[in-house]
Amino acid sequence: MGNQAAFFVILFISFNYQNNFNVNLFVDFFLLIIRLFREKRFVYLVLTKNKIEITHLKSGRTIAYHSDQPFSTDRLLIADNVFAENLGRAMMKNLCGKYLTMRAVWVLIHPMEPGFHEISLVEKMIYNDFSKMIGASGVVIVDSDKKLEGSELNNIIKKYTKNRLK
Repeated sequence: MGNQAAFFVILFISFNYQNNFNVNLFVDFFLLIIRLFREKRFVYLVLTKNKIEITHLKSGRTIAYHSDQPFSTDRLLIADNVFAENLGRAMMKNLCGKYLTMRAVWVLIHPMEPGFHEISLVEKMIYNDFSKMIGASGVVIVDSDKKLEGSELNNIIKKYTKNRLK
């Protein structure tokens, strides 16, 4: 795998050398290559009104934080996205390590709140953007009325990774 990554990097550098080398593009490409060859890590993020709970599925470590400053309203679980993203990013770095940009972390985000029975397309977009902004490489939105346990989460991961490989 190391030879494949080196090949991609050399190919990218030679292409960009001919076309005015762009450092930001190179860094993004380099991080993409690293994420492709690293083991995927999955975290389960439960989002309720003004509370975020994140569980690292491999280690079982959980971090929960109930915010005094509201980021939810009666209509949206994430209304103040800047505050929610800063809080979520800090929690992810605490849980997954400070080199979060070099990790392939997939978030299973589970919005749970009484009265929220169906997730609209706009809410799905908000949850997807939120997950990407806190450092996720990929996002799976869980639509369930109850909090999921280990075997149920493993089934979702298997189902999702199986569908992604097709």
